[in-house]
Amino acid sequence: KVIVGGLVLYGVVVLVSLLVLAAVARFGPAPRPTVSENSFTALIGQAQADRAASGLLVPSWAPTLGAAEADARVTIVEFADFQCPYCRAAALPLRAVISAYPNDVRLVFRQFPVASLHPMAERLAEGSMCAHDQNKFWAFHDRVYLGADQEFDDKEITEIAQSIGLNMERYNRCVISGQFKDAVKQDFADAVAAGSRGTPTWLVNGQKVEGYLSEATWRSVIEALLK
Repeated sequence: KVIVGGLVLYGVVVLVSLLVLAAVARFGPAPRPTVSENSFTALIGQAQADRAASGLLVPSWAPTLGAAEADARVTIVEFADFQCPYCRAAALPLRAVISAYPNDVRLVFRQFPVASLHPMAERLAEGSMCAHDQNKFWAFHDRVYLGADQEFDDKEITEIAQSIGLNMERYNRCVISGQFKDAVKQDFADAVAAGSRGTPTWLVNGQKVEGYLSEATWRSVIEALLK
């Protein structure tokens, strides 16, 4: 009976495996969640700056980079997760674009930690905001995204905070007290309300786009909006 039962179980496993392989062969691997270059370029001419609407998505606690609010002709609101590999890939091209248009383009970073996929995302989000409390958000941002590791633990996050020269007593107090926990939760809620289904999500003068964007695509769209 044991032998017969084992053979039956083996047969079931083989059958399931064959069905899975057949499905993969038919449908192929899951595509990388990236936006089509053409779909984003199609937004040119549609994106209109809406100060009232964008103000709701730029709260007082959000870190910003680039042009001042009054001067920005293009505002990019980014909803991102510090453990998301696509956010990591998108960080360098976007920073290059912001550097190229410092007087016209404003980047607003908002937290969208997907804890179900990335167990340290909320911890990194709160840590980055505690760094922001000491005016060093972007140093923290760069160390996380441009570093070699994406699998973090509390010790590594503390080492990042130390490496960028934070006052560690103040930083630790901020983290332990959960000073920015509510801000991170509000960022997440606003991302969902804005229709974000994944990270990174961009709102470019109010127009939503999701996924990785190349530097060339960013430049072409920004040039078109500036015209």
